[in-house]
Amino acid sequence: MMDRKMLRARQLKASQAVLLGHARYRLEVWRCHAELDVFSFTGEERLCAPYCYTIDFTSPTRDIDPAVMLNKSATFILQAPENPEQVRKVHGVITRFNRLTTSADETRYQVCLEPYLALLRHTRRCG
Repeated sequence: MMDRKMLRARQLKASQAVLLGHARYRLEVWRCHAELDVFSFTGEERLCAPYCYTIDFTSPTRDIDPAVMLNKSATFILQAPENPEQVRKVHGVITRFNRLTTSADETRYQVCLEPYLALLRHTRRCG
Protein backbone atom coordinates (compact mmCIF):
# COMPACT_ATOMS: atom_id res chain seq x y z
CA MET A 1 0.00 0.00 0.00
CA MET A 2 2.77 2.46 0.88
CA ASP A 3 4.62 1.67 -2.35
CA ARG A 4 1.59 2.68 -4.40
CA LYS A 5 1.30 6.02 -2.56
CA MET A 6 4.99 6.74 -3.03
CA LEU A 7 4.76 5.89 -6.72
CA ARG A 8 1.76 8.21 -7.13
CA ALA A 9 3.61 11.01 -5.31
CA ARG A 10 6.59 10.58 -7.64
CA GLN A 11 4.30 10.64 -10.68
CA LEU A 12 2.71 13.87 -9.46
CA LYS A 13 6.10 15.50 -8.90
CA ALA A 14 7.24 14.39 -12.34
CA SER A 15 4.11 15.75 -14.01
CA GLN A 16 4.48 19.06 -12.16
CA ALA A 17 8.08 19.35 -13.31
CA VAL A 18 7.02 18.77 -16.90
CA LEU A 19 4.22 21.30 -16.57
CA LEU A 20 6.52 24.01 -15.19
CA GLY A 21 8.51 23.84 -18.42
CA HIS A 22 5.44 24.58 -20.52
CA ALA A 23 3.15 27.57 -20.74
CA ARG A 24 -0.18 27.20 -18.98
CA TYR A 25 -1.87 29.52 -21.47
CA ARG A 26 -1.71 29.26 -25.24
CA LEU A 27 -3.14 31.26 -28.09
CA GLU A 28 -3.53 29.53 -31.43
CA VAL A 29 -4.59 31.63 -34.42
CA TRP A 30 -5.58 29.98 -37.69
CA ARG A 31 -2.78 30.24 -40.28
CA CYS A 32 -0.57 32.33 -38.03
CA HIS A 33 2.89 30.77 -37.96
CA ALA A 34 4.47 33.27 -35.56
CA GLU A 35 5.43 32.10 -32.09
CA LEU A 36 2.90 33.54 -29.61
CA ASP A 37 3.72 33.51 -25.89
CA VAL A 38 0.81 34.63 -23.68
CA PHE A 39 1.96 37.35 -21.28
CA SER A 40 -1.34 38.20 -19.55
CA PHE A 41 -5.07 38.14 -20.15
CA THR A 42 -8.39 39.34 -18.81
CA GLY A 43 -11.70 37.71 -19.56
CA GLU A 44 -15.17 39.10 -19.29
CA GLU A 45 -18.12 36.73 -19.33
CA ARG A 46 -21.67 37.81 -18.52
CA LEU A 47 -25.14 36.32 -18.79
CA CYS A 48 -26.87 37.19 -22.07
CA ALA A 49 -23.77 38.92 -23.44
CA PRO A 50 -20.88 37.70 -25.57
CA TYR A 51 -17.58 37.02 -23.83
CA CYS A 52 -14.46 39.07 -24.49
CA TYR A 53 -10.92 37.95 -23.71
CA THR A 54 -8.20 40.60 -23.99
CA ILE A 55 -4.92 38.73 -24.40
CA ASP A 56 -1.45 40.29 -24.30
CA PHE A 57 1.28 38.17 -25.84
CA THR A 58 4.89 38.48 -26.92
CA SER A 59 6.53 37.23 -30.08
CA PRO A 60 10.03 37.31 -31.56
CA THR A 61 8.31 38.34 -34.81
CA ARG A 62 8.52 42.15 -34.87
CA ASP A 63 5.87 42.94 -37.46
CA ILE A 64 2.96 40.53 -37.43
CA ASP A 65 0.68 41.65 -40.24
CA PRO A 66 -2.77 42.66 -38.91
CA ALA A 67 -4.32 40.80 -41.87
CA VAL A 68 -2.87 37.58 -40.44
CA MET A 69 -4.69 38.13 -37.13
CA LEU A 70 -7.86 40.17 -37.63
CA ASN A 71 -11.10 38.25 -38.20
CA LYS A 72 -9.26 34.93 -37.94
CA SER A 73 -10.43 31.91 -35.97
CA ALA A 74 -8.51 31.44 -32.75
CA THR A 75 -8.44 29.23 -29.68
CA PHE A 76 -7.31 30.35 -26.25
CA ILE A 77 -6.24 27.38 -24.13
CA LEU A 78 -6.09 27.52 -20.32
CA GLN A 79 -4.45 24.61 -18.51
CA ALA A 80 -4.70 24.07 -14.76
CA PRO A 81 -1.27 23.79 -13.09
CA GLU A 82 -2.38 21.15 -10.59
CA ASN A 83 -4.12 18.97 -13.19
CA PRO A 84 -2.52 18.96 -16.67
CA GLU A 85 -5.45 17.00 -18.10
CA GLN A 86 -7.93 19.72 -17.11
CA VAL A 87 -8.07 22.12 -20.02
CA ARG A 88 -10.46 24.90 -20.94
CA LYS A 89 -10.61 26.05 -24.54
CA VAL A 90 -12.22 29.29 -25.64
CA HIS A 91 -12.96 29.37 -29.37
CA GLY A 92 -13.70 32.57 -31.22
CA VAL A 93 -12.46 35.20 -33.62
CA ILE A 94 -9.83 37.94 -33.23
CA THR A 95 -11.73 41.24 -33.40
CA ARG A 96 -8.98 43.64 -32.31
CA PHE A 97 -5.20 43.59 -32.81
CA ASN A 98 -2.61 46.10 -31.54
CA ARG A 99 1.15 46.23 -31.34
CA LEU A 100 2.01 47.63 -27.90
CA THR A 101 5.80 47.73 -27.49
CA THR A 102 8.97 46.46 -29.13
CA SER A 103 12.27 45.59 -27.47
CA ALA A 104 15.53 44.17 -28.80
CA ASP A 105 14.33 40.56 -28.71
CA GLU A 106 10.52 40.59 -28.75
CA THR A 107 7.39 42.56 -29.52
CA ARG A 108 4.33 42.75 -27.30
CA TYR A 109 0.88 42.60 -28.89
CA GLN A 110 -2.73 42.65 -27.71
CA VAL A 111 -5.75 40.93 -29.22
CA CYS A 112 -9.41 40.64 -28.34
CA LEU A 113 -11.00 37.19 -28.71
CA GLU A 114 -14.78 37.18 -29.02
CA PRO A 115 -17.40 34.70 -30.24
CA TYR A 116 -18.19 34.63 -33.95
CA LEU A 117 -21.44 36.38 -33.07
CA ALA A 118 -19.39 39.57 -32.58
CA LEU A 119 -18.87 39.80 -36.34
CA LEU A 120 -22.54 40.73 -36.72
CA ARG A 121 -21.64 44.21 -35.41
CA HIS A 122 -20.29 44.94 -38.88
CA THR A 123 -23.53 44.21 -40.75
CA ARG A 124 -26.32 46.60 -41.58
CA ARG A 125 -30.00 45.91 -41.62
CA CYS A 126 -31.86 46.62 -44.81
CA GLY A 127 -35.32 47.77 -44.31
